[in-house]
Amino acid sequence: MYGRLLNIVSNNQLLNNKTYQVELTIDLGREIVNKYIREMYKTIKQSNPSLTYINWRASVDIINQTSESQFQFELGNLLINFMIDLKVIKNEVKILPRNEKKTIMVAAQALVNLVPELKTSISIKTIPNTMISPPNSYKYEENKILELGGYLLNG
Repeated sequence: MYGRLLNIVSNNQLLNNKTYQVELTIDLGREIVNKYIREMYKTIKQSNPSLTYINWRASVDIINQTSESQFQFELGNLLINFMIDLKVIKNEVKILPRNEKKTIMVAAQALVNLVPELKTSISIKTIPNTMISPPNSYKYEENKILELGGYLLNG
């Protein structure tokens, strides 16, 4: 669960599938269901050490009931609402090209105050596109063979 919160923090203000509310909600619900099923299997495995996971999974009905994405969404939504009530995260609506809107989860002010680097949003455009060494040139050698250049062929 902490990993999902770290994803929100590390992708603060970015538009990707780690911050979209629907994908994040289903992912959280799926994680809760998987953890519950693993713990249930561990408990039963203690009383029956010869039971394999595959055999146990085939005989249990709860796996079919909890594998539906609607159930996982509702379960994840409970956790998202709980984190919003605690003011750990908040949702923002971002407008994309062609009037498409996406709701993303971002770190709330209480979390931003704990991690000072989050006060400014990170932009990929600020990363310079220069390399340490200049690229090799494309050229013909004396015997009319093309010598390829570029960054990947430096060395």
